[in-house]
Amino acid sequence: MRAVRRLHITATRTEDTANRVLTEVASGKYLEVGLPELKPLQPIDIPLTAPAA
Repeated sequence: MRAVRRLHITATRTEDTANRVLTEVASGKYLEVGLPELKPLQPIDIPLTAPAA
């Protein structure tokens, strides 16, 4: 909402300004958007148990 308040022009609708700000944020205009590097998962050890008699 801070960005909407700062970028809002009184001749336009507030809804249009909010949509424009959200679109620009989602596209990464204000911040470099990237996914973190994923670490490989540890293999799951299957327990070897003998069936009960």
